[in-house]
Amino acid sequence: MSGDSAGAPLTFPEFRRYWLAVVCSEAGNALIPFATVLAVSAITGSALAVGQVLAAQTAAQLVGLLVGGTLADLVGRRSLMVACDIVRAMTQLVTGALLWMEIAEVWHLCTLAVISGVATSLFRPASMGMVIDLLPSHLLRQGNAWLAMATDLLGIIGPGAAGVLALSLGAGSAFVADGVSFLASAVCLFRIAAPSRGGESRQPFLAEAMLGWRELVRHRWLVTQVAWDAISIVLVVAPFLALAPFISDKVYGGKAAWAAALICTSVGALLGSTCAVRFRPRYPLRLTSIAAPLSIAVSSIALVLQAPSWLFCIFQALYGAMLAIAATFWFTLLQQHISSDRLSRVGAVDSLVSFALLPLGYGLAAPAAEEFGSSAVLCSGVVIASVGALLVSTRPSIRGLQFVDDVAARPEGH
Repeated sequence: MSGDSAGAPLTFPEFRRYWLAVVCSEAGNALIPFATVLAVSAITGSALAVGQVLAAQTAAQLVGLLVGGTLADLVGRRSLMVACDIVRAMTQLVTGALLWMEIAEVWHLCTLAVISGVATSLFRPASMGMVIDLLPSHLLRQGNAWLAMATDLLGIIGPGAAGVLALSLGAGSAFVADGVSFLASAVCLFRIAAPSRGGESRQPFLAEAMLGWRELVRHRWLVTQVAWDAISIVLVVAPFLALAPFISDKVYGGKAAWAAALICTSVGALLGSTCAVRFRPRYPLRLTSIAAPLSIAVSSIALVLQAPSWLFCIFQALYGAMLAIAATFWFTLLQQHISSDRLSRVGAVDSLVSFALLPLGYGLAAPAAEEFGSSAVLCSGVVIASVGALLVSTRPSIRGLQFVDDVAARPEGH
């Protein structure tokens, strides 16, 4: 099984359709952040209004995560994803029409962003669990890497394409393109012959939702990694993302250096996803639990010590690569070690921890920087990342976890 070619997942027709669905939806999604800023700025000229629309959509994406994970496990992932794509398509097409007719107001955009955000929160847990319905166990890592490559590549191309589209045809055109991409995704998903779910005895919905938490705490490696993720997001990742742009502006004399660093991060993520197709360490969490946090620590040190901008960009590319590899390995481990009838619920809990705590970290970073200085905050993140990575990587449950390449070794319930 180790001899499978890098493109082996794409030889499975059902996975190929799913991959095309992801390409379609991500191509549209990549256009929206820039188009939203342009559209709201044109309506109000207010940065606050832009923040309100983006915040509304982000908050809405938290609302349905646990509900989406439960529905995906109970009623079927493909059906839920198709429904969510149709809802998202309608919201984006209506937004585009309002902008084209020049009658859009901020409350229109906020309302539609909330509806789209809720649909996305229902969609996301189902999408992670979908892969195990389409590929054998030994190809899950490669399949996840192919999905990540598509997302990363479109993330690089998307902002530029959005700028060209929005500036030449108006911001509404980007939203219409996103709506069409969701419809194309729904068509691809509808053609997938995914296994149906249901028929087994059911508990009340809240009890079913809680099974995700119960499943998570059954696995020491999962509790350890999710807890470490929560700590590092609040105390390491969020402070870096909040403060690095301002420090970079001062150190390198302008915003161009931070823009270049972001591009390098995206390129690094694409390279990392590409490497993950072939790269298969025996004990994946031993590597990622150290390399991912230390890579952001190195970038922090480079900023604090005012390293040359080209070196900072290289470190950011390394950070992007390690994040992509870590994410691919993490999704694969979840898919291989968690019972498939609870996988989407566990994935929802994992996503909720990440998305819910990031704003908290942002909120704490600014006051901490004012009190102790930005450099001190980043240095504390370096210490936390280093010590935490060492402690987590030495935990037996983390050190001993391996990929499962034998279908017979899958958890009962798949």
